[in-house]
Amino acid sequence: MTRTTSPTPDDPTPKPIEVPAHWNDHALLGLTEFADLIGFPVRTVRDWRRRDVGPTFLPLPPSNRIFTTVGEVRTFLAAARATPTPPTPPTAPGTSDNEDRPTR
Repeated sequence: MTRTTSPTPDDPTPKPIEVPAHWNDHALLGLTEFADLIGFPVRTVRDWRRRDVGPTFLPLPPSNRIFTTVGEVRTFLAAARATPTPPTPPTAPGTSDNEDRPTR
């Protein structure tokens, strides 16, 4: 998953998501703050958490709100940049994925 910020009319080049350099790795980010940072809906981040995707979130007593650290977010984003999804090769016109199946 490589996500970039949306291009603007002034600068059409999308920018990769970056955690500000001055943020302390031990600082805490809530789920909503993380979702805002990466530009995904909170619902998507909650689904990732349920499927064990993304940075580790832990409940913080007594409120049991969930938090992650800035360091976890940096690690997650670095891993996402390091493993881009390979593009799907285009299928030539007139071919199909079922060419190796016998016809009846």
